[in-house]
Amino acid sequence: MRSAILLMTITFAALAVQAQTNSGYRIHDMERAEAPVVTPGQNGSPPADAIVLFDGTNLDAWRTKEGGPAAWKVADGYMETVAGADDIFTKQEFGDCQLHIEWASPADPAGKIDQDRGNSGIFFMEKYEIQVLDSYQNRTYSDGHAGSVYAQFPPQVNATRPPGEWQTYDIVFRAPRFKKDGAVKRPARITAFLNGVLVQDNVALTGPTGWLQQKPYEKHADAMSIKLQDHDSPVRFRNIWIRPLPQREHLKKIKMKTREAKVELSTDQLDRFTGAYETIDPDDEKKEVPFIVIRREGNQLLAAIRDKQEWPLFPQSETEFVFETFDGTLTFVQDEKGAVTGVNFRVGIEPDFEKKL
Repeated sequence: MRSAILLMTITFAALAVQAQTNSGYRIHDMERAEAPVVTPGQNGSPPADAIVLFDGTNLDAWRTKEGGPAAWKVADGYMETVAGADDIFTKQEFGDCQLHIEWASPADPAGKIDQDRGNSGIFFMEKYEIQVLDSYQNRTYSDGHAGSVYAQFPPQVNATRPPGEWQTYDIVFRAPRFKKDGAVKRPARITAFLNGVLVQDNVALTGPTGWLQQKPYEKHADAMSIKLQDHDSPVRFRNIWIRPLPQREHLKKIKMKTREAKVELSTDQLDRFTGAYETIDPDDEKKEVPFIVIRREGNQLLAAIRDKQEWPLFPQSETEFVFETFDGTLTFVQDEKGAVTGVNFRVGIEPDFEKKL
C-alpha cells in the first residue's frame, strides 16, 4: 500500500511539472492563438511576408556606409561588386531574421587560390559574417570557407558548387541580447543552409567576427543594417529577401491557470463514470486495451488513455470533466434512466464518442 501511495505521489508530481511546461499553455490548447498564415513562394520566389531586398532591377534598398546610393553593377537580374565601390548596406535595419540570398563567384578563377577566389561576405548587423568564397576544390583555412561563421565556426560540410554556378544561402540569424550594463544576456546565434545543406547548426557566436581577431561583444542596437562585402572580387548576388522574426502571439509564454473542480461530486456520483470506454465500429479490429479506462482514487477520478498514463480529472459539472496538463474534456452521456452509456472525448475541435463497455 505504501508503495502504491508513493508511486501515485511521484506520478502526480510529474504531472505538476508537465503542467508548467510548454510555454505555459496546455498541450493541444484550443485557446492558444493560431500561427499567422504565410503563402510560400514558388520556384525560388519569396514568401508573402518577405521584404524583397533585391529583385534584379535596382539597388533602391541599399546604401553606402555614408548613406549615399549604392554603386554596384546591376545587370541581367543580378548585382555585382564594383572595384572601389566598397561595401553596401541595407537601408532598413534588422535583428532576428531569416535571410535568403543567392551568389556566384567568378566562373574563371584565373589562377587565384585560397582567400582570393570569389571572396565576399554577408554581415548581419554589420558585425557577424557568414563567408562567401569560391570553396570548390580550393584549399584555405577551415573557418574561412564558404558556409563558415568567419574566423569562428567552419562549415559542417563543404556544399559549394563549381565557380560560376549560383549558390544559395538560407540563414536564420538571432541577434544578441544585452543587459542594461552591457553584459551579454544571450549571444548571437546562426543556423545556415548552403545549397540546401545544413552548414551551421544554431551556433552561438563568441562576438563580432573579424580577420585575425576574436572580438568581444559590445552592446549595440537591437536592429542594424545587413552588409554585403566588397573584397576586390567580382562576386554576384541575386534574389535577396528577408523575413524579420518577431515574437508571434502563439509562441509567447503565459502563466497557466491551475484547473480546479467547479463542483463537488460524491463518491457514488463518481463511481457511475468508472469503467472502460471504447470506439465501437464493426470494421475495426478489437483493441487489446480499451481507449479510455477511468477509475476512482478517493475523491479523484483518474483517466488512462490507451494505457499511456493516468491523468487526474476535474469536474466542471455533473457530467463534464477536464484534464490538467492538456486541453481535453470528457463529457459523459446518459440514457433516459440516467445510466452512463458513453463519453464524448474532445482534444481539438470535434469530440469522439466512446461507448462504455
